[in-house]
Amino acid sequence: MSNKLAQALLIAGVLVLTACAAGRPPFMTDSDWAIKQSIQTELSEYKDLKIIVSGGTVYFDGEVPNVSDRNRAVATAKEIPGVKAVFEDL
Repeated sequence: MSNKLAQALLIAGVLVLTACAAGRPPFMTDSDWAIKQSIQTELSEYKDLKIIVSGGTVYFDGEVPNVSDRNRAVATAKEIPGVKAVFEDL
């Protein structure tokens, strides 16, 4: 293996490990990460709520206590700048 290829692989590995240590998936965009963090902050009381953000689209999965809480989660996500669509299975 060439020295430059080995260096590139080492750098890529460090970047992936650094991103994972920070809790951020390695291939998530900055804007998707910011959206997810904003939603998690606003909805932190829902411990069984899984949030996935991809391309500005928010996907909710999990459980919330009632329909009112489900509606709140969806409305909260839609208010975050950069969110294009919200899908839920709550």
